[in-house]
Amino acid sequence: MLDNVDVVWGYEEGEWLYYLPAAPEFSTLTDMEDGLGYWIKMTADDTLPIYGSELPDPPILPPVYSVDEGWNLIGFKSTTTMTIGTYLTTISDDNTASMVIYGWDALPQNYELVCVGETSVDTNLVPGSGYWLYLIEDGY
Repeated sequence: MLDNVDVVWGYEEGEWLYYLPAAPEFSTLTDMEDGLGYWIKMTADDTLPIYGSELPDPPILPPVYSVDEGWNLIGFKSTTTMTIGTYLTTISDDNTASMVIYGWDALPQNYELVCVGETSVDTNLVPGSGYWLYLIEDGY
């Protein structure tokens, strides 16, 4: 699979990190963390094997991750759809009222506005997808 990976991008605390399979010694992304989103640029179609423990049935409440003021690249790792309001239940009301979420639509190759403020909290997140989340203050 790594033969077809051009670059892997991550975004943490306002900083882009990258992994270059052709030059790993120059890479700044060394670990992929649970709950974060990643962009993987491929040179050809391929299958991405995922290693680790299979998730049990979805928990009543999703896991809690810290998020920073500004833009966060988050991963939605649930095996079933879940509303934004449920998945981000620990985000404060002030933060929820002003949050913005974008997803990536692979067919037209563009970003799709998923949520603006609390008016869209009933929108479902798609299992296995990554999203850009904008917040006005740190949260979790």
